[in-house]
Amino acid sequence: MAFIDKLKGIFVVMDQEKKDVNQSESSVRYDNDKAIEGNVQNLPSSQKSQKFIELLSNLLEKNNLPGYDYFEYKKALQSVSKLGTMDESLLFKTVYAAAQSMGVDAQQLISTARKYLEVLENERSNFMQAADNYLSQTLKVKSEEQKALEQSLTSNKSKMEQLQKELGEQEIKMQTLSKELDEVKLKVENNKNDFGTTYLGFVEEIKVDIQKMEQYLIKKG
Repeated sequence: MAFIDKLKGIFVVMDQEKKDVNQSESSVRYDNDKAIEGNVQNLPSSQKSQKFIELLSNLLEKNNLPGYDYFEYKKALQSVSKLGTMDESLLFKTVYAAAQSMGVDAQQLISTARKYLEVLENERSNFMQAADNYLSQTLKVKSEEQKALEQSLTSNKSKMEQLQKELGEQEIKMQTLSKELDEVKLKVENNKNDFGTTYLGFVEEIKVDIQKMEQYLIKKG
């Protein structure tokens, strides 16, 4: 009986804990997708799992039905398993024996366990809907950003292509001007050379004429 009394002591503590739980909230609200984004998104995988464990544990706590049911039975199983080595069958039967002493039968435990499955399923639906909403909103924002960026890239590429075209044309013009400048320099130099040669020819010819005129036309003494 001492062991059964110890089990009852566990149940009494659990029952007191149940009275302290706020029964007004039946499910977790995913307001503004905070559970999807802010609370979980940036956590490592192991911490994400722990976060969801806490989330669902709190959910079941808040939806704990009045009286002794599967919720208390499960907590008793967890507590008793820590008291010593006991195979699974004996563990379930031992905790159930203590529950029976408080007027609880197996059908009650099974039916209330199914109630908690319904709570979890409802929460899964809410969570998935919140996740889908967040994904939809995020995709919309990111798609708009992507579209604006694509337009900016297209515009910049077009400007770049135009600039590259202008640069190419300017390079060709520079090459043409350089060629024309070289041609002008060569032409001027050739003209200077031609002029110099012609000039010397004229000068030499005139000098010769002067000599001849002095020789032939001026009477000496």
